[in-house]
Amino acid sequence: MSLHGAVQRVGTTGVHNVVLNVMVDGLLFALGLLHDVGKLVVFDRLGELQKTLRRDVNMPHHIMGQVLKILHEPLGGIAALQWGLGPDTAHAIATHHRSPVPEVLDRRGELLYLAERVDLCYNRGRWELPFDQWWLDGALNVDRPGVEAALAAMSPLADERL
Repeated sequence: MSLHGAVQRVGTTGVHNVVLNVMVDGLLFALGLLHDVGKLVVFDRLGELQKTLRRDVNMPHHIMGQVLKILHEPLGGIAALQWGLGPDTAHAIATHHRSPVPEVLDRRGELLYLAERVDLCYNRGRWELPFDQWWLDGALNVDRPGVEAALAAMSPLADERL
């Protein structure tokens, strides 16, 4: 019921681990929500332009697709820096597609890369995940067996396998 009681029961190391887990979970949740924030920056600027011009801004879909593809990562990273999320978080957001592969080891960026790919597969109804391709394309360094086991346990097909 109290912090003092918690420390007595689980010790300072236990409390430290709980606090650290909550912080990491919160950061991972925030990264997941914010990884494509650069797209919102583009749409916000287009809205401002429409307001300034007092008319619709007509942009062909293929041009808009290229603008989003090229700019959403760096703009998202800049937004993360401006919001005070720190350089590591900004770097992860700014490079989450890993094309080109960042020169610096970035576990957060690797996590975003994987999470986005898993999400896309599941949303498209593809339950067999192309791990070989992801590790090759993303030049990933994370523990593949651990990732595969965690995703297998969370898969929409997990209940059917039991």
